[in-house]
Amino acid sequence: MRSLTTRFLPHRKPSSFVMRTAAFAAVYLIWGSTFLAIHYAIESYPPFLMLGVRFGLAGALMYGVLRYRGHVKPSRSHMRSSIWMGVLLLFVGTGSIAWAEAYIPTGLAAMLIATVPMWVVLLEWLWLKGPKPAPRILFALGTGLVGVAVVVQPPAQVAGDISYFVAIGVSLLAAFSWSFGSLLGRKMELPESPFMGAALQMMAGGVVLSLFGIITGELSRISLSSITLTSSMAVLYLLLFGSLVAFSAYVWLMHHVSASRLSTHAFVNPIVAVLMGTLVAGEALTIRIGISGVLLVTAVVVIVGAGTHSPARIRSRLKRRFAIHRSDVLMAASLSDSHPPVPRNRHLHPQPGRKHSD
Repeated sequence: MRSLTTRFLPHRKPSSFVMRTAAFAAVYLIWGSTFLAIHYAIESYPPFLMLGVRFGLAGALMYGVLRYRGHVKPSRSHMRSSIWMGVLLLFVGTGSIAWAEAYIPTGLAAMLIATVPMWVVLLEWLWLKGPKPAPRILFALGTGLVGVAVVVQPPAQVAGDISYFVAIGVSLLAAFSWSFGSLLGRKMELPESPFMGAALQMMAGGVVLSLFGIITGELSRISLSSITLTSSMAVLYLLLFGSLVAFSAYVWLMHHVSASRLSTHAFVNPIVAVLMGTLVAGEALTIRIGISGVLLVTAVVVIVGAGTHSPARIRSRLKRRFAIHRSDVLMAASLSDSHPPVPRNRHLHPQPGRKHSD
């Protein structure tokens, strides 16, 4: 029996070099570029309504396609879980970043979102009462903390602007919310189909984002005469490429490459975001951003590598493989404005005709 991903993404040779290259390019470049796309989108559209429309339409489109292809209607418990995931990952997570980008450069926002793997490690240790991180992980956390301290130092022109510091805090809140939502998703009842779960999450998040935008008066701030073609194209790009194309490529890669290779997106995406902000939007690539980038990427590389290969973590994941697999794919969909969480090893999930043991 072919997998869901194989049925959803038609292809002749799913493991071919061309397909793998195209999928990696989508995950690296599209997700890395969504920071810049948000920057242009919020020039004409208020952030929460913009994201509400984007996620609502993307989720409804995916849901309609899945139901047309015969997927089972989700249960009420699935819908309740999707609302929680939509609030944590899309409303607090993505919505906070869209708001913050009105006050801080896209490269800075990308560097702050690169702290997601560090938050995950801390929450697994302190909240889920997991084992104490190994010394190299603690060193990586310290390195990442120094990187954050370096990058949040304000430039002279905004030293007295309180909104700059609020945007920094909101961006870190977004990273924390994504991490918390990803771990909480392991305990929730989620659809077996990762695409159906993502569709429900995007629809729920879209509704919450839209309602918040309406309540806070964003409708009155929309001026049809001031809407630019650039902003409209950015919204369309986020909807089609950020939420659908890159996410589908990510799920396809989960079934065709090793977790260690796929996890490289965690440090490639922020680099792409910084470079695109500099080359396209003309944002300054300062020494401060460069030093912080090196520190944060180093921390993420260490954490991702340890999380992929640690025997203790592998044994733990084998015992929880179904729940973790579903929650990780849901998390991947939500992080289409950043990088998704560290993927689990595809060999840890049961395959037809294969036996797994601890």
